[in-house]
Amino acid sequence: MFAGEGMVRLLDADPDQGLMLLEKVMPGVTLDAVGQEEEQTRAAVEVLGRLRRTNSASALFPTVADWFEGLGRMREHFHGGTGPLPEKLVELAEAWSAKLISTIREPRLLHGDLHHGNILSAAREPWLAIDPKGVIGETEYECIAYLRNHLPKGDEQDTLRRRVEHLVKGLDVQRDRVLAWGLSHSILSAWWHLGENTEGWEDAVRQAEWFELLLKHT
Repeated sequence: MFAGEGMVRLLDADPDQGLMLLEKVMPGVTLDAVGQEEEQTRAAVEVLGRLRRTNSASALFPTVADWFEGLGRMREHFHGGTGPLPEKLVELAEAWSAKLISTIREPRLLHGDLHHGNILSAAREPWLAIDPKGVIGETEYECIAYLRNHLPKGDEQDTLRRRVEHLVKGLDVQRDRVLAWGLSHSILSAWWHLGENTEGWEDAVRQAEWFELLLKHT
């Protein structure tokens, strides 16, 4: 679907066997291992911009609405409650995600997990994305994986704020929607961790709190 635009090329595939032949990416260094924070964010903006140029929505992929049905399953799991998740943040995530989903103006195919480890240095282009999940949404939502990952210890909140400003300016997207998606997805991520009994849900809740603070100052 991306046809190599900002993404590693699919050269051949055998769906019946579950096999794919992909373009070799060299030198293939992940974004988190190269340069400083601002340099990394500029590279992410470039890749994000290339990925959104040619891709429209497709019925072959799930939508962000499908993903956010997870919040309903969370309620069922906790018998209508929110378990260890803060009720206020869950309610905000439910309200914001419903509003955002209903007001997406230009749905398009997204990578769905575009964090530092999925952006590699390459020869054909300076940076290429790998390992897409594939989800239909909007560019503001595509920003969230990068914003939430590899936040430096002791400077998480300020780094998150600076990343938001760089991505909003570089991609010309709506700041309030980026922040609201960030809050909503952080709570959804917390539930994914809880549902799979893995660590990380507390970190996701803290990130939701940071996005809420930034939203209050929008």
